[in-house]
Amino acid sequence: MRALLSQILDHLKKMADRARKAIETHDDQDIAGADVAHQPL
Repeated sequence: MRALLSQILDHLKKMADRARKAIETHDDQDIAGADVAHQPL
């Protein structure tokens, strides 16, 4: 039981750390269709 609680708390801590990371400027390069917005009409 204690191990399960420890795993859950560790998972929550990792999720909180990821939420604080900044999004990089060109982070949308891997998204399909993201380049459509950058094309002239």
